[in-house]
Amino acid sequence: AHLAALADRFRRRIEVRDERIANRIVKVLHTYPFAGAVRAPRRALAELDRGLDLELGLRVMGRAIHADRHGPWLTRRVIHAVHDAMQDGGAVDLPRGLRVHVAGKHAWLTWRTQPELGIPVPRVDVVDLADASFSRSARRAVLDADVLGAAPTLRLLKSNDTFVPFGSTSGCARNVVRWLSKQGVPAFARRGVLVLEGDAGVAWVVGERIDARHAITPRSRCAARVRLPDD
Repeated sequence: AHLAALADRFRRRIEVRDERIANRIVKVLHTYPFAGAVRAPRRALAELDRGLDLELGLRVMGRAIHADRHGPWLTRRVIHAVHDAMQDGGAVDLPRGLRVHVAGKHAWLTWRTQPELGIPVPRVDVVDLADASFSRSARRAVLDADVLGAAPTLRLLKSNDTFVPFGSTSGCARNVVRWLSKQGVPAFARRGVLVLEGDAGVAWVVGERIDARHAITPRSRCAARVRLPDD
């Protein structure tokens, strides 16, 4: 009875600890569903030990891209290899067509083959400026409705797309692909980036940055709240 009670206390402590780790990782994930990729800060994963903690972190990342759709994809040997990559950088091929890629400040979990997904239909609500606030999310944006136009479209990024990144000091148009590259988004993730295009061109690089010309200003009359459906 004493051993059973002790085991139960340990189990509860482990569950609480695992939940704390999982919640910490979930908050810093950034998913690129059309590229079949998800990223997390390298430091957040490098701080986990090479045993169950790192396995839990990888599984949390895997849920974001349905990594278990073809069966088990993590082994002890793979976890040790991923731990080494977190320290030194590089890529590790995983079972079931998955790969871990570590470079710069980010660690990525990605499918080696781009998934085929249908482009979602965004919801666009034109509202008064007083009602324009949105909870922070990579799948939501607030734009100037007049600049955006009445019929914006959502599509995959093209190599010649340009925009003016909001917050840029130069105010000059930038090629989106090159801008993403400088932000540390590798080619396998850029292939699945979505953009919202309005009357004036690219209004929002989804999950990354809005176009400065579409930002709400004192001259704005109304706002367009744009929301992508959840996965």
